[in-house]
Amino acid sequence: MNKIFKQLHIITLMLVLISPQAFATEVFFSPNENIAERIVREINLTTGSIDIAMYSFTSSDIAQALETAKLRGVMIRLIVDKSQLKSKSSEVAWLDRKGFVIKVMDGSVGRRGIMHNKFVIFNKKVLMTGSYNWTTNAERYNFENMLVINEINIVNRYVVEFNKLWSLR
Repeated sequence: MNKIFKQLHIITLMLVLISPQAFATEVFFSPNENIAERIVREINLTTGSIDIAMYSFTSSDIAQALETAKLRGVMIRLIVDKSQLKSKSSEVAWLDRKGFVIKVMDGSVGRRGIMHNKFVIFNKKVLMTGSYNWTTNAERYNFENMLVINEINIVNRYVVEFNKLWSLR
């Protein structure tokens, strides 16, 4: 009888460890949900690294949170599209002046494309991705979406992709 209880205990423990909650995915939509607030909260919780690939970045709240994270020792790498250098509302120039490590990219095929990714990886454990750019328009006016994913196999695919982009000249 004791052996059966031990087996049931092991099975229950395994079910808890692989339950959907272990791989919870959050879903957000703008303009009705505060996506920027969720991003800032994750930045504030991060202790190791933040890798960002963002097409458009005009949110001063997110930029300020990144500066605070950098000051507490978080390693931050940012990949942006070349259009961010010309945009007067972009936070990229401000981040550059603050000493952030920034890679500016254009498209891959004959330089005619754009760097249109919109994802961020926190501590190589949490991924945020979707149509949501880090802009006021995305937060207040556009219909956008963002997923927060902590399933390690998916996060690792994005880590590999980020590192591939980072290594391009």
